[in-house]
Amino acid sequence: MGVAIRRLFYYFVETLCLIFLVLALQDRLHTWLLQAGLTDATTSQDPLDLLSELSIFTNLKVILVVLLVFIVFWFLIRRDLASIYADDGYRIRTHFLSAIAVAFGLRILYEVLLVVHSIDTLFSQSGGLPIAAQTAAVIAWALGLAAAILEWNFGESFEKSNQTIMKFYALLAQWILLVVTFVTGGLAIQSYLQQALSHIPPCAAIDINSHIITTISSVANDCANTWSPIGASVSLAFVLITLIIYAYWESRYTNSVLSNIDAFIGMGMIGVALTLNTIVGVRLFVDWVFHQAQAILPQSLLTTPDTTTAASYAFIGPLVASVCLLVYYGWRQLRREVNYNEPEGWHYAQLGLSYPLALVLFWGTSLLLGHLLAAVLNHFGFVATPVTEIDWGFALARVVPGVFGGWFLWRQLEELGRGDASPHVAGRIYVWTYYPLLLLVAIVSSLLFIIQIVSDLVHMPLDPAHSFTVHLFAFAVITGLAAYYYYTIRRLWRYE
Repeated sequence: MGVAIRRLFYYFVETLCLIFLVLALQDRLHTWLLQAGLTDATTSQDPLDLLSELSIFTNLKVILVVLLVFIVFWFLIRRDLASIYADDGYRIRTHFLSAIAVAFGLRILYEVLLVVHSIDTLFSQSGGLPIAAQTAAVIAWALGLAAAILEWNFGESFEKSNQTIMKFYALLAQWILLVVTFVTGGLAIQSYLQQALSHIPPCAAIDINSHIITTISSVANDCANTWSPIGASVSLAFVLITLIIYAYWESRYTNSVLSNIDAFIGMGMIGVALTLNTIVGVRLFVDWVFHQAQAILPQSLLTTPDTTTAASYAFIGPLVASVCLLVYYGWRQLRREVNYNEPEGWHYAQLGLSYPLALVLFWGTSLLLGHLLAAVLNHFGFVATPVTEIDWGFALARVVPGVFGGWFLWRQLEELGRGDASPHVAGRIYVWTYYPLLLLVAIVSSLLFIIQIVSDLVHMPLDPAHSFTVHLFAFAVITGLAAYYYYTIRRLWRYE
């Protein structure tokens, strides 16, 4: 235990010293680049960039002391390496160096993207190129990453447990890059599409039940501030190169458990992106049918002039990017099955993709049933608020991806438990998570429905229009039936 704590201290101090030296080098390089004629477009607000400007990183005495500490601890680590193989001390070393490889690599990509996203405007500005701060940061962090790589060649001779650690960190980087690829890919595709149609959509919020979608739209798209086609394309190229590097690193080590987790998480993230953008696409299409029938459909899907009834959200680029990532992850699973005999990854990929799609299926069907009941009761005067065309369209926008994806993928998982085959772990996980979740929603919806009814009986109505009450009943019915269905599947599998 004492030896492990000592090694942990060695690598912790060495890592802090390395980060300090990188920030000090970044500040020095920034000064040299400014003297060489480069400029800065804006003052950086990034915490690490602001940190590198502190006086402590320019004090030569402090830098020399940190460098001396770095060298001393480097020699202590080298002396300790001789006994590592005897007691598996490489595990701590693997954690630190893998974390540095991920953090420094992603930091370099971030600084590169700050420059290349506006690459087409750099050479049109007077004076020196406004990339001094980003260039200094890229060089400094790249040298820090090179130092870590020289210290360790990613452990080809390490034990299997340490290779598992390296594979995990490589997958962690890929999950982060998956989100970055979705954003930059969506921006690149959308920017070219907007340029072809000669129209950039204004920023506008979706008018009904839009809290989640407007949040996602603010992250995935900047509307009128969308990157230029060239800048977005170059940014996407750098992101893809980084993704390939980390994918190559991960592919050098085999671990079926981590591969299954990667399939589940990766496909789950892609499923969320596909679902959200499909919902918005269907919603805007419905708005176009009811409110802009005379407008040109492609331009209407990019932007809508009447933002009181329909929203502006550039969903086509992110949707296409999501489909491309879906194909990429499908190819990854095929490659793992062929090269490493890991066919179970397909099941966990289906499981990850099923979660968001099945969720919107239950949400959409509950909304549709609620709207149907509200429309009928409104006809007889029991519900004061009528169901509008937009309400129907919003519910259909959830049912479409849910029926297409959620039900189909669940049927694939259910097939794993039919016949002579025992139920697959992925199928069991799906049922054992959705059953209690749906049961909880059904119970909560039922309790809230009862509270609404009681409030009406005592002449203190919480929902005078009764629209919310009707929808609570619909949610209780749909989620209750779905929970009972999963309960029967669970009982069936338990006794097989």
